[in-house]
Amino acid sequence: VATVVLMVVGVFAIKKIIGPASKPVDPPATITDKKDTIHQVVKTTPDTAKTYHLGNNDQEKKDDDQKNIFKVQPEKQKSTEPEKEKYTEPEKPRSEAVTIRNPSVRVPPHSNCAPVITSIVRDRTSMKISFRISSCSGTVSLYPPGNEHAFYVRSEGRTYDLMSISRTGDEITVPSGGLLFTATFPAPSSSATEIDIMEGRNRLDIGTSFFNFKGVSLQ
Repeated sequence: VATVVLMVVGVFAIKKIIGPASKPVDPPATITDKKDTIHQVVKTTPDTAKTYHLGNNDQEKKDDDQKNIFKVQPEKQKSTEPEKEKYTEPEKPRSEAVTIRNPSVRVPPHSNCAPVITSIVRDRTSMKISFRISSCSGTVSLYPPGNEHAFYVRSEGRTYDLMSISRTGDEITVPSGGLLFTATFPAPSSSATEIDIMEGRNRLDIGTSFFNFKGVSLQ
């Protein structure tokens, strides 16, 4: 009996020293090389599909990209104010002045002191006709607008009265260097190709010479 008791006490002492049986320990996990990566496809929008090869240093980049992918941009609110019309400066009318020098005349005046036409300047609103009298054995008379003996223009069945003239007077003596003057009329139609320049619409004095130019070319 004493022997059995000693054996029991011995076994108990051994268990106390050794302690309870420990559970089996799993072998340590094998640490893979940094070159080994995890292959993972991140959910993206339809426009942007990305495949990430994530390693130890790529996790932060992946997180930032995912934030950008799923970030919703606020929609811009449309302005309710009416759009202001842009101011456009009106185009300045272009100068369309045309100068005809020494125009041809079908029927020039026949007079010792008759002038010749040196130029015609024609634009949208007016027509300036320049004359020159080279020599004259007598005198000439030039009349202002409104006078019954003043120049006028005839074109396409219409008449255009004299607007201004640079020289007027009765019985003017022509100097040795000649006499220059310019008469201004309203511009005839743009389709007119020739005009008549007449003097004295109501002039019926017998023995008076007229400075009439028929068929003056505007081309």
